[in-house]
Amino acid sequence: MSSKKLKLCLVGCGMIGRIHAQACSKHRDDIALYACDMNAEVARATAEEFGALAAFTSYDQVLSHPDIEAVDLCLPHHLHMPATLSAFEAGKHVLLEKPMANSLAEADSLIKAASASGLVLAVSENFRFEPGIRRAVEIIARGDIGQPFLIVVQEMAFNAEVTALMRAYDWRRRESTGGGGVLFDRGVHLMAAVNQLGGPVRSVYALTRRPAGTWEVDETSVVTVVHESGVITNLIESWNIRSAPQTPMIAVYGTDGTILESPEKRLPGHGPFEIGGLVVYSAKCEEFQSPVAPALFEDAKLYMKMMLNAEVPDAALERTLARGVPVDIVGEFGTYNVYEASIMDFVECVRTGKAPHVGGKEARSDIELVFAAYESARRAKPVTLPLRQ
Repeated sequence: MSSKKLKLCLVGCGMIGRIHAQACSKHRDDIALYACDMNAEVARATAEEFGALAAFTSYDQVLSHPDIEAVDLCLPHHLHMPATLSAFEAGKHVLLEKPMANSLAEADSLIKAASASGLVLAVSENFRFEPGIRRAVEIIARGDIGQPFLIVVQEMAFNAEVTALMRAYDWRRRESTGGGGVLFDRGVHLMAAVNQLGGPVRSVYALTRRPAGTWEVDETSVVTVVHESGVITNLIESWNIRSAPQTPMIAVYGTDGTILESPEKRLPGHGPFEIGGLVVYSAKCEEFQSPVAPALFEDAKLYMKMMLNAEVPDAALERTLARGVPVDIVGEFGTYNVYEASIMDFVECVRTGKAPHVGGKEARSDIELVFAAYESARRAKPVTLPLRQ
């Protein structure tokens, strides 16, 4: 990477903008940061706290500034398309917070504009930088768990009420500004996991509900995805679950093994990453096999004989009782941060011309799954991909 600093302006210094600013401040040898927010005090305070060179209150000031090369857009979803198109017209590269756009038509417009301008369009979808998911993808690709046949991706929490009391969520809860409901705002992360773990999608079937009625589009969704490979994914996204159980965020079941996220190892949202640990079992690799406790084995063998009147071969019983091995993601990626990774990937793209890790195509595929789920829920039947606009 060039030693020249990228002159980057953070546009939108709210909740997620502060996280981006903090990430940028850790790479001052590579980034010369500017800050922009319509609230002058917020812009000034952000610039002071994170060492920005200047603060602006007008996006036009940013776009007309001759030194600024790129913008990091942390804006409400409905502003993504106009702000990105304006940046390209001004000759600025764009790092865009997820979700990419509020419709596939908007996403296509951004991809087309980026191509025509020759400028970088990268999307900060942190679940495509999530080390636990990338580790799971590597294990699947090696064939350690055999052929995957079922994937479960889920998040359950009781957030519908509290987000209705938070000013930062006012625009997110409205369809006209947020572009969807919980499945779009938070669930797009899970869809990024679905795309990475299961590969290209053939069809989507979904049901959505609004038990609390605080989000206009959805608060609870159940989605069944059929991948082109034949793998089935079941996704649950709900912010209505009181006393939510600790369940794995991701689970991949294969003919020779299993990958489970360890919920007890999970890090808080908007931290360096979220998946803190996995448990992996592989019938093919001793690396991912825990020995069955002798007492458990003998108890199970006795149970089979006395209660079920069955003589089960020891090898078959061992396979029945088999358990996996913990994979410590925190220990392996202790200094890693998904936001820093996204920003520094963008810096490298601008400097070297390499393609973004998450470009328009990848980000579009994530929102396409959400919009396919909404279309399925409206029509009360499965929809096939590619989704017709």
